[in-house]
Amino acid sequence: MQFNSILIMQILKKETYTKMIENSIGTRLFNSIIVTEYDIQKDILNDGEFSCACFVSGILFLQNVIPRTRTTVTNLEKDLLENPLMDEVAMPKNIQAGDIIFWESVTYEDGSSNRHVGFALSNIQAVSTNYIQKCVVRHSMNTAIENTGEVRKIERVFRPVFK
Repeated sequence: MQFNSILIMQILKKETYTKMIENSIGTRLFNSIIVTEYDIQKDILNDGEFSCACFVSGILFLQNVIPRTRTTVTNLEKDLLENPLMDEVAMPKNIQAGDIIFWESVTYEDGSSNRHVGFALSNIQAVSTNYIQKCVVRHSMNTAIENTGEVRKIERVFRPVFK
């Protein structure tokens, strides 16, 4: 006797999302966005030097959490604040894998400053782009500011709501 079996598969959105974040380590996929300015082409992310918002928003876009990618931390944060698929998380004890972490602004010796964004892998580890290595790296949640030993403080945490 033969039985017809129907296999019904369901994509597990949150699990796929967190696996995509884990699998991103080492990628340079989000390092460049080429634009023209006065008929001159340039890479506004400087081959990965300024790519953290593009990396995070790219993953969120690929998972249909946000409608577009972003190139600045400020614009990404504004989008997440207005997004009904995002919850702001009380921190730091409640951080989970997949949470979006915004770190404080740092001012460098040349006077430039920037904020930073990445993803939590756990409540103690994160992934984000590294402006020196120019790729996505795994690091401590309490990431050190390059060459200073100071800890960059977490400012805000968001968690996608998967339905």
